[in-house]
Amino acid sequence: AGGSRGGALHRGRRPGPTTARMDSVFGIVGDGFVLVAADRAALRQPLVFKHDEDKVVRLDDTKIVAAAGENCDRVAFTELIVRNIALDKFRSKLSRSCKATAHYIRGELATALRKAPMSVNLLLAGVDVPATEASTDSKDSAEAGKAAPAPAGEPSLYWIDYMGTMAKVGFGAHGYCAYFTNGLLDRYWKAGMSEEEGKALMGRCIGETRARFMLNQPNFICYMVTAAGVSTVDIDVPVMPDVSVAPAPAAPAAAA
Repeated sequence: AGGSRGGALHRGRRPGPTTARMDSVFGIVGDGFVLVAADRAALRQPLVFKHDEDKVVRLDDTKIVAAAGENCDRVAFTELIVRNIALDKFRSKLSRSCKATAHYIRGELATALRKAPMSVNLLLAGVDVPATEASTDSKDSAEAGKAAPAPAGEPSLYWIDYMGTMAKVGFGAHGYCAYFTNGLLDRYWKAGMSEEEGKALMGRCIGETRARFMLNQPNFICYMVTAAGVSTVDIDVPVMPDVSVAPAPAAPAAAA
């Protein structure tokens, strides 16, 4: 009998290193925000079906997860965690913190690893916003039930792979794009980056992936998570040098 998870269709199969790594997702943590970008190519083996796939899923008002992996496992697993997190919030009337959400996701992947392994790697991005408290002062009934604005919380980015490995990071990437982006992120990322600095760094990562990766990934989508919510942002991608063109030979040195 098949399990309740989408990966049950692949019982006994270990996640492969090829198609699962062709998706490109990466993210960074800045001053009060998290930026996450993902390519929009829907593919299987050598075929690309479309360039408008959204691989980023919203978990709640201040949390998103970007997934890379086999299309069936990616869709099934993200739907599973979205529904279960919503059910838990409905039952308890409380929202999970970013840390609790990351541990829940890690636990689901670790449990499935030896039962119905799912070829999906994730970046969880979020900002913890303290719960608001409604005013209950009977002398001010007009204000009763109104919530005070919540202070900005700390942004978090969690790197999670299909084996249940989890780490809280300042920047991270999944897929073959990590070969190109990790060097840039390690060199240019810094704690407390401004939004403009973060967008510029994401643009460099997208440009480098387009220039270096053999797979055609013309479209990327970028999300920003802050205490105010989740939104898409436009990224200016710099023009990268054409690596297919050999550099011109140096002119011979003049004779003395």
